[in-house]
Amino acid sequence: AEYMTEPDANVARAAVAAIGKLGVRVPECGGGVVEQLLKLLEVDIDHVSAEAIIAMKNLLRKFPDRIERFIGGIGTFFRNIDEPDAKVALLWMVGEYGHVIPEAPYLLEPLIDNFAEETSQAVRLELLAATVRLFFRRPAELQQMLGRLLDAAIADASFTDVHDRAMLYYRLLQLDLGAAERILCRSEHVSGQFVEEVPSELQDRIFEEFNSLAVIYGEPSERFVKPELLQVRRVATNGNGASNGAAGHAGAGGGSDDDESDEESDEEPTAAPPPPPPDAS
Repeated sequence: AEYMTEPDANVARAAVAAIGKLGVRVPECGGGVVEQLLKLLEVDIDHVSAEAIIAMKNLLRKFPDRIERFIGGIGTFFRNIDEPDAKVALLWMVGEYGHVIPEAPYLLEPLIDNFAEETSQAVRLELLAATVRLFFRRPAELQQMLGRLLDAAIADASFTDVHDRAMLYYRLLQLDLGAAERILCRSEHVSGQFVEEVPSELQDRIFEEFNSLAVIYGEPSERFVKPELLQVRRVATNGNGASNGAAGHAGAGGGSDDDESDEESDEEPTAAPPPPPPDAS
């Protein structure tokens, strides 16, 4: 704790992060770590408070039952924190535990109303996720807020990922509320290692299968696909690669008579902003 007031912000942040990791990796220390994080949140040093909130989020990812110690102060944290990473952590807490935080919808409302002024893409994405998740738990309070948020996010093209995520949420809600709830409200509690702490060798192997379920499961496909099916997949992949290569070689020598018709238009279709999503009930 003596490093918290270090003039070097990086040292202070590392010290707070170390306390948080201790609570995650040594469950017996959890109670003491929670108390220490709560004390750090009272320190009038912005980067220390921000790092304490991030550490708190990681602790809750592993031990969700400890949310009761933090519920009372979440509203105060929202008003006092400006760092994007800390905001993302707070929004995650509201989305995950909003059903036990009485003022949760009204913590999100100012951020929704000032959505256009938010300059962090990460905060915008987490605000979308938290609002959608909380909508399924408290639909009467969130329906109009969610409608306004989706409207603003779809109309604003300054962040492509945010626009696309909002369209995904809107279409899921429009298509099937039950399916949307199953997809978007799955628990994020972690029983083993955090993904960001997985050894780099395993991450490299998963990255080689990026467009597959390996990314979802956090494991190489050989650990969840039957060996005979894995062999069939490898043969099919090699065959497709060979045929694609031949096709590419054949196509390199000549052009198409319809080159002009194959050109894509630079203009993107515009869609009218959607109405508020349907009532979850």
